[in-house]
Amino acid sequence: MTEQKKLLVIVSKTSGAQDDVRPTIEKSLQEHSIGYVYKVAKKPADVTKIIKEHGSIFQDIAVYGGDGSIIAALKALADSKQRLILLPGGTANVIANHYNIPSELNDIIAMYAANTYQVKNFDMAGSDVGLFAFDMHSGWWAEAIADAPSSAKSTLGVF
Repeated sequence: MTEQKKLLVIVSKTSGAQDDVRPTIEKSLQEHSIGYVYKVAKKPADVTKIIKEHGSIFQDIAVYGGDGSIIAALKALADSKQRLILLPGGTANVIANHYNIPSELNDIIAMYAANTYQVKNFDMAGSDVGLFAFDMHSGWWAEAIADAPSSAKSTLGVF
């Protein structure tokens, strides 16, 4: 049996301000002596692919990204016992805000290290076409801004 590693960290490059968060994340993980492997996703669908290909050898999965990347991770982990550690990095961070997750990456990693990160359920449903998440990403507005650059989303704000 393969030994399970501690944490798979996936960073979505389509999220938020597009800053390089790797140094911040890695410094905090190292300060808390958390073993990890770092992967980069170019789009939310890549988050799902990375989890499906590599996720089973990790205790938990951390995803830095916006709501689209978080939803992709939730779908990929729907039948798993692994925890998803949300590292909010999007423009709106609707899911993270709903669950009162701090915006500071160091605070979230410290909570994870201290095992004070709260486990919450997220409603999912299945159909013959696959899983879907109950979230606020529906309708014409979601479709209209799906491929919009982060700068445009920041200018428009949260509705």
